[in-house]
Order: sequence, then structure tokens, then C-alpha cells
Amino acid sequence: SAASDVYKRQKLPDGTEVPIRFGSKFTFKSGSWESGFLVANTRRTYWLYGLEPTSLFTVFRLKRSFLRNSTLGFLYEAKEEFWGNHIRLEDRSRMRPSPFLGSAYNSFYYTSQSGSSTHRYYRLLSSDLVLRGSKTQYLLQLAQMFSSYFGGDYEDRGALKTSFEWKPRNFYLSASIEVVGDSFDVSELGYLPWKGTKSLAFVMGPRVYPQKGLFSYLSLWLAGWTSKESGEPYPTQSASITLFANMVGIGGLTFEVAREHECEDTSRYRYWTYYADLWSDYSKPVRGSFWVNFGKGYYRWENGYPLYVFAPRVNGEGQLEISIGRRMSFRLSGDFWLQYDKGGELDNVVVAVRPWIQIALSGNVLFKMYGEVNSYGPAFRDQHVFSRRAAFLLSYNFAPKSWIYLGFNDYEERMSDEFTPVERRGIAKIKYLLYF
Repeated sequence: SAASDVYKRQKLPDGTEVPIRFGSKFTFKSGSWESGFLVANTRRTYWLYGLEPTSLFTVFRLKRSFLRNSTLGFLYEAKEEFWGNHIRLEDRSRMRPSPFLGSAYNSFYYTSQSGSSTHRYYRLLSSDLVLRGSKTQYLLQLAQMFSSYFGGDYEDRGALKTSFEWKPRNFYLSASIEVVGDSFDVSELGYLPWKGTKSLAFVMGPRVYPQKGLFSYLSLWLAGWTSKESGEPYPTQSASITLFANMVGIGGLTFEVAREHECEDTSRYRYWTYYADLWSDYSKPVRGSFWVNFGKGYYRWENGYPLYVFAPRVNGEGQLEISIGRRMSFRLSGDFWLQYDKGGELDNVVVAVRPWIQIALSGNVLFKMYGEVNSYGPAFRDQHVFSRRAAFLLSYNFAPKSWIYLGFNDYEERMSDEFTPVERRGIAKIKYLLYF
């Protein structure tokens, strides 16, 4: 969409699900016109820090194509909250006390006072223009927020993004500008960069396609980026140089070196980052990839609050996939995060491992199994598993674009040296395409 994706609220921050009373979606396309409409009504829900009121979500989208491959679109998103008179003192007995705030958690609850408004709205109106040529593209996005929660002053509640891209065969150039108003807060509807952000970015470099030899593609890009949030004394800045290379029948690699200037609170930090990515030819029955990033700066939790630590960190991810004939494939992926203290000693290691297998039982029946194990510890040899997941999905394609799904998901976390179920559920779903 022009400013944000539709806010698909499934869970509140503490994991509580918000029940949907009803919902409907409609799409229409005729010639160069496209439109869509979505409406959903959610039930009021008590959660850890208060109450999510009864809400009505609506989205309307209209888009027109012109000049072969260019488009002009408009988007309207809204959330209407109906608080009513149900937030009273006695209702707090249904709310769960916060383990972090103790007895002070009551001050976080909204209480409907006599004569106060029982209806709030958050509304967003946006437009987007995309002009496309054979080698160029220009994008312009504008958005304005309206909310009863913030009163009638609409100053600094707009957002703008514009970008230009030029991509002939042997060169690439792109530049973008983004400005978000200090009061442009659409967290109840979707997502945008932090309010009050102003950023500028560019990427440019040559591209080569050798006709002979080991390499089929080579590119060397220069990039720059600067961004400043409202209230921060310094902008965050980055300048990098990146090498891309594809090798015939083997795979490819990426290597990047960047100089970073980062602002946290009132301090400014400067450091280098190094990134490398390797991958094999994905047309082979055995294929894989691996990337690793070296840098500085990370957050760690102390006494329930995030603390920024300016110290070395290393993170990466790898994947190995094996196809056995046409009916079976196996994949093992994982990632790691290494945190060092300010003295350069390894302080913490976080590891995640995810096995996955898919079996085609027949031409239209698929069976998938998935697992995940997350652990942490002071070293790779001393890991403590804190969560695990096991799931499967059986799908049957009984008609064109029509499916029957059966699945199960079990997620557990370690609490007091024992694993406790956090999410355990089975699903059954039928999707059928009607032809008119």
C-alpha cells in the first residue's frame, strides 16, 4: 500500500489473541482500474497492561494504470474504537497484574470518566504515484493521519517518500528521500519508520556481464545513507562499498565494507562493519548459503530494561538443502549471535537451529514437518535451550487453486527448568475457488 501494510492484529504484546467477530474482503478489477475493500470487527479483550476495546477496521484501495506501466493509487485505512462504559474499577479484577510493574500497574489502565468520549478513531489517507519507463522509475508517496486521540491539530502528521531509479544494462543508480512528521503515529493501523524521521539514501555503481570466463555478473556499488530521528542530537550515517559476483555453475558471493556513525541517546559511536555472503548454485540437488556480519553495538536486557553496549558483535545465518528425487527435500537452517564485552571477551552466544522436511505423497498431497530449537550460553559448548517448536502441515490440492489443510503446532518455553506449553493448537482449513 501507499503508506503501510494493513495491520493484521493477531496478538497483543503479551501474546493475548484478539478475537475477530466478523470480517469480509472484496476485490475488483476492470481494465485499468483496480479496487479493494476490507472490513473486520474485533471483540474487546483484556490483556496484561489493560484492555483492547471493541474495534472496527476498514481499508479501501483504488488504483488506476496508465501509460503502459505507470500507476496512480489512493488508500484509506481506519480503526474505530468503541470504549463504551465498560472500563470500570471492578473490571480490573479480570486484568492480569504485571510482573514487571508490580502494584503500580493500575496506573497504566485507561479509565472511562463521566462525560469523556467513548469513541476514538485513527484514520489514514494516502496516495501513491509510480512512473515507470524502460530504464527508469519514479515513486511519490504522500500520507496524512487523522486521529481523535491527538485532538484537532493536524500539524506534523503527514509523511512523504520519493525515490528515483535508473538502471541501464551497465550501470545502476537510485536515490530516495523520506520525511515523517513528528506526530505521524500510525501504530494502530500499520507500520512506518519511527515518527519524526528524516532520511536520505543513494546507491550507484557499474554492472558487468562477462561473455566468457568464470564470472557471469560483476558489480561494484557505492552507497550512502543518513537518517535523523526527532530529538536526537546527531544523525545516523553509513557509507559502504559492495562487491557482487556470480560464478557460472558454482554460485556467487557478496562482500561489503561500511563505515557507520550511530547515535544512541546523546552519544555518537563510530565503527566499521564487514559483511560476507556465499551461496551455491540453487539448481543443484545439494545447495546452500551462508552469511556473516562483523560490527559493533547491541542491546542487552538488564533489570527489565534494554541497555546499549558498544562492544563487538558477530551474527550470521546458514542453510543447507538437499533434494532427494522429485518427491522429497530436506533443509537445515540456523543462525547465531555472538556478543562480546567491552574488554573483547565473549559474553553471550545465541543459537537457533531449524530442521524442515517436505514429502510429496502424491501429485496433489504434500506433507511438511518443521522444528526449531533456540538456545543461549557463554559459549557454543555451553548452551541452554530456552524454547523449542514442532509442527506439521498436510495439504491436499483437490481442485484448481483449492486446498484442504490439516496442521498442528506446539511451541514450548523453559520455565523453572521445565518446558511449559505456550502455544499448542491444531488447524483445519478449506480453501475453494469459485468460478463465475
